[in-house]
Amino acid sequence: MLPTIVKYQVAIKPVGEYAVAVPKALPDVAIGDTLQFSSSEEAFRVVFENWPFKESETEVTTGDLLTFGREGPFKFFCYVTPKGESKELAYAAGSGGNGNVKPPGK
Repeated sequence: MLPTIVKYQVAIKPVGEYAVAVPKALPDVAIGDTLQFSSSEEAFRVVFENWPFKESETEVTTGDLLTFGREGPFKFFCYVTPKGESKELAYAAGSGGNGNVKPPGK
């Protein structure tokens, strides 16, 4: 069996009072590309506008591999709970990550 290749990785971390995604823009992804979210903190979650993946979840809370399966623009909003804390941090008001899924080869 061939190993699965992660094409894009996004790390979620706390910076001050906010959650930050690095990178926060994924402008040139294609259908079939893969994405993995991660964080070294207690917990994280990612909520999407215009769910772009083949998988049927509506929110990401693990580092499971996701496969882009729907064309078009999308936005995502990250939340993180720092180690030893119970308060969840969110993106600063009016910010978030974004991307655009293109057909393969485009």
